[in-house]
Amino acid sequence: MIKNLISKNHILFLFTSFLVVLTAVIIACKSNSEQKVEQPPKRVETIVLKSTPVTQKLTVSGKIEALDSTMLAFKIGGRIDMIKNDVGDHASKNQVMASLDQDEIKAQVTQAQLNYDKFKRDFERVDQLFKENAATKSQLQDITTGLENAEQQLKIANYNLLHSKIQAPFDGYIAMKRHEEGEMISPGDPVFIFVSDAAELKVISGIAGTYVSKIRNGAKCTVTTPNLGNSRFNGEVFRIGVAADMATGTFPVEIKVFDDKNLLKPGMVVTARIEISTSGEYILVPPQALIEADEDRGYVFIFDPSSKNVKKQPVKIGEIYEDNIIIDSGLNIGDEIVIEGAEYLVSGDQVEKVQAQAGGEK
Repeated sequence: MIKNLISKNHILFLFTSFLVVLTAVIIACKSNSEQKVEQPPKRVETIVLKSTPVTQKLTVSGKIEALDSTMLAFKIGGRIDMIKNDVGDHASKNQVMASLDQDEIKAQVTQAQLNYDKFKRDFERVDQLFKENAATKSQLQDITTGLENAEQQLKIANYNLLHSKIQAPFDGYIAMKRHEEGEMISPGDPVFIFVSDAAELKVISGIAGTYVSKIRNGAKCTVTTPNLGNSRFNGEVFRIGVAADMATGTFPVEIKVFDDKNLLKPGMVVTARIEISTSGEYILVPPQALIEADEDRGYVFIFDPSSKNVKKQPVKIGEIYEDNIIIDSGLNIGDEIVIEGAEYLVSGDQVEKVQAQAGGEK
């Protein structure tokens, strides 16, 4: 009897304890649920999208070169006897920068001069004999031809002597030296690349045939290089090729660059963004509005004013225009998108907006 009573009391105790624990769990879950609902909405900044006039730009890569530069070479072959200047050295106009071995060339001049003098004496003698009817007209013609040939040979020898030296065509600097003293060199093989003191620079690049008709001489552009960080330089197109390069299939284009501080140097790799004639109205968004961007794909959050919720929207990314990004598809004029705080959102979140103006309108 007592044993049964104890057993019943024990069961009753266990059942009561279970009810207490269950009630506590229910209260705790309810409390957590209420706390979650009571969390304040996330604060974000938004803009209403509008169309913006855009002048499209074509991005090309190229190298900096001096606007006034030339390759200096000997017009005849021989052994280099003297190179006076080195890379970076300055040379004044008409200054001798290099010369070939003069001994052989001067010997050729002397030989040509002696040959000319002999033919000249022979001509004078035969001409006098012809006047005295002691020589034939054929003999006079032969000696005349010989004299003329000797005269041309002398001119060639003197020409070779004159061009056995390289002189600076204008005031400037040596950008590159390709040969050293003592080397044998062929006619026309460049010894120096020489750039003008004027320090005017250009970018040489190539563009695809689809863009040739859209670019004009005088088109404005901006030039940047990783060598100089965020520095930007203004420029303009001044020469467009009329035929494609057979090796690359692109049309050559040259851009004059304005660098008042002389920061750019020949040989630097640069990127140029050229304004092209095609323009139109586009949707622009600031970069911070995009999340999970990968090449030409990304996402933005569209804000619904009626529900105050946000929806994750895929978009196709176009070119960078000034400080904004062109959106090719996925958004419409009048859409309100999140531009600050997007990285903390998930689709369906309720938000509190703080409206801003950047690439859109209030």
